[in-house]
Amino acid sequence: MFSFLDLVNNAQSPTKITTKPIPIKYELKDILVDSDEEKYECEICTLELFIGSEPKAFQCKEGHLACISCWERCLSTNKNCMTCKIPISAISQLSRNRYLEKEYSDRLVFCPNSNEDVFRLNMLGLPAINNVNNGDQTLRQDLCNHGAMKFSELENHYKTCESRILQCNLCLIKFCSKDSSKHQNECSKVFSKCEFCDSNILRSSLSDHHKIYCTKYLIECTHCKIMIERDTNTNHINDDCQDIMILCKEYLCGKRFTRSKMQIHSLEHSVTKLMNQNEIIKKENQSFLNQEKKMEEINQKLITLLIDNAKLKNEITVLKQNGFKEIEYSNKWVIPSYRTVSEIYTHKNCKESKNFRVGPHTFNIKIYPNGQAGKQGKFSVYLIRKSKPDTPLKYSFSFSLIPPDGSTATIVTSVARKDFEESKNLSWGFGVFTDSKIVLKDFLNERGELELSFSVTIQDEKIIPL
Repeated sequence: MFSFLDLVNNAQSPTKITTKPIPIKYELKDILVDSDEEKYECEICTLELFIGSEPKAFQCKEGHLACISCWERCLSTNKNCMTCKIPISAISQLSRNRYLEKEYSDRLVFCPNSNEDVFRLNMLGLPAINNVNNGDQTLRQDLCNHGAMKFSELENHYKTCESRILQCNLCLIKFCSKDSSKHQNECSKVFSKCEFCDSNILRSSLSDHHKIYCTKYLIECTHCKIMIERDTNTNHINDDCQDIMILCKEYLCGKRFTRSKMQIHSLEHSVTKLMNQNEIIKKENQSFLNQEKKMEEINQKLITLLIDNAKLKNEITVLKQNGFKEIEYSNKWVIPSYRTVSEIYTHKNCKESKNFRVGPHTFNIKIYPNGQAGKQGKFSVYLIRKSKPDTPLKYSFSFSLIPPDGSTATIVTSVARKDFEESKNLSWGFGVFTDSKIVLKDFLNERGELELSFSVTIQDEKIIPL
């Protein structure tokens, strides 16, 4: 059973017509400019002497002419000339009348498609674009108007003649060569692309495809009258159509409105909620005011404690006078093959020095050749306290990069605050000491070493009696 699906997206669906020329049937008298066609008739059968596009006149030795069909029929049973009876064993013994052939080739003829009767006769028998029964005006417009030409030129003319009769291989309709483009756009058996869904549809079924099957065809919403694509109709009704009745989703409401009015109804619910929330906020605000009074009382007590703490610190300072001393330690860290170190210790990776002691305390130095986290491309350096006593330690420190002899670079130095006091964090330093590229460019000596000078000063270190 043939279904509509056979007309959609068929892998063999033709989108262009193919044609074949219809061989035109005519007699010599139909195309000759002069009416002496008897001169070119066979003396035996009285039919045309020349058959085909290349004129060939065959004759015996005595000059008796006949068409090739009569010669073949005669020599198949009787090996004599049909007129003078001289012996002829085969067609190859015949000669050609070159003069008559040349004369025939040079005769002026018209294109067969210029003869109205010939053209009408050859257009009959199959459906045609221009029906010959509807009058002669349209038919005459299709006739060839080339004019007279030599018979030898007729074949080449016919190949390009705009009035040449073609037949569509799809719908079998006849039309002139000049109407090929017109038929391409009108042939009912050609598949056309639907302008809405891009499917290939048989042109004769395109209207039904739009009315029934096309998912992208624009249809009118039965509620709001808006034009929508057919396959979006369900979603449009469920989600978008403004004129369809819907149920309010608010708890215990149960009212129904069109979607356009439901927006206003939802706003009314929102206003009611805001009013209720406003009452809650007022109550919470009053509670906050009560808590704020309590906070003011706590702040007053805190201020009193801070004043007492400051007094206590002053007293401790007086007690420490002449009972403590300051310890200072200075050195330098020479890092060999620093370029290799910089390649190994990439961003967020560090290299540590050996441990050193300042009084009873142990430290080391940590560098990030390409910057710590968040400091990519920078040279980061830190002082690390390895041991942590029970009481905080107050100390200061500094780092310096010394350029080698002969360099025009200046010393890079950073110093920690003198009043720094540490209790929990054991690592302090400089995330952005200088740029990593500057270190490689200006601060490596001729042996490729980097020299980092540093000093550590521990303050208020109690003197231990001997």
